[in-house]
Amino acid sequence: SVLIPYLQKSGVKKLDFVFISHLDADHCKNLSNLSKEVEIKNLFFRKNGYEDFLKKYGEVKAKNIYNVETNLIINSKDIDLEIIKGKDALEENERCILVRVTTNGKKILFTGDIGSFTENQLVKNDIDCDYLKVAHHGSKNSSTKDFLLASSPKTSIISCGYKNRYNHPHKDALERIKSVGSTVYRTDLQGNIILRINRFEEKIIGFRDIDDNLLVFLDFYFMDIFNCIIYLLAFVVLFITRNDLLIDLCFIKEEL
Repeated sequence: SVLIPYLQKSGVKKLDFVFISHLDADHCKNLSNLSKEVEIKNLFFRKNGYEDFLKKYGEVKAKNIYNVETNLIINSKDIDLEIIKGKDALEENERCILVRVTTNGKKILFTGDIGSFTENQLVKNDIDCDYLKVAHHGSKNSSTKDFLLASSPKTSIISCGYKNRYNHPHKDALERIKSVGSTVYRTDLQGNIILRINRFEEKIIGFRDIDDNLLVFLDFYFMDIFNCIIYLLAFVVLFITRNDLLIDLCFIKEEL
């Protein structure tokens, strides 16, 4: 309900890569609708994920569809992608695939809904990152101290609903994240969060951040504002021109 309108507003018509960490509804329920609105070039699921998705949610359109059964590295023009396969576990959350994106020298680690079981198996891997998408919405049993020390994120982003019924993020998880010196951004407090990394800037913005509200508004609605100004100027010019014409006609009438 949020992603599709945002992509349409941003003029995005094609997605080169889409990763489905696991099959919980809050992570993929509307994937079929997304694939109808936006062209998906490469779609990745956990092991046996595509077949399980079809049974649970129905058809999805994509040019290429993959089940991740081994760790993968994808080198693209502007980004490098490291895909870490999910664990062979009974619990769906622990079967998540992880993705680490590297762009312009910065690393972003996406962890799905993994818990301490998977985190403890990953701490010996190279999971260092600048930005961490915090696991399982900041639940109590995720974001272990060892995992946070191994990943050492400068910034941690938590996706969770405002006053959600699970009370995410848990205070213990928040304390552990802050104890490693990581700055926390939360969607329940700051709304949609935009991370922008390119050759010219590295910026993270929360829509509800007081200092950034005007910046975000101007940034994302620039063309709408620009068009309104153009229409307003055109109206003013037309109004002035029309008044000049009426004045000229009045002068002509008086002269006659």
